[in-house]
Amino acid sequence: MLAATGAQAQRNEPAAGRLIKLLRSNAAVPAALKEAASALTAADVRALPDTAGLAALRGSGSITALMLAAACNSDPEVVRELADAGAAVTARDANGWSAVMFAAAFNANPVVVEV
Repeated sequence: MLAATGAQAQRNEPAAGRLIKLLRSNAAVPAALKEAASALTAADVRALPDTAGLAALRGSGSITALMLAAACNSDPEVVRELADAGAAVTARDANGWSAVMFAAAFNANPVVVEV
């Protein structure tokens, strides 16, 4: 029961907070990172006291919040907010992928690639 309660509390945490924690911890838990990135809203990004801090974070494999949002979030405003906050749009992960490459390969919304 305690494990279930902890998992429920984690799901109730704001998406931006979960994403920040996972990136800072260098979490190699793709499902958790994808879930947090896909739940992120433009309002979440704007509400952060340090939006530039989220934009600059790099997780395991040098992945950024912008790359995760580009791959997993269908709202182009989320990607735009992160870019406006200073996310390095041309940054590459450890495999040489950029946010645009993640968007083109994994995001079902073609508008995200255009941002």
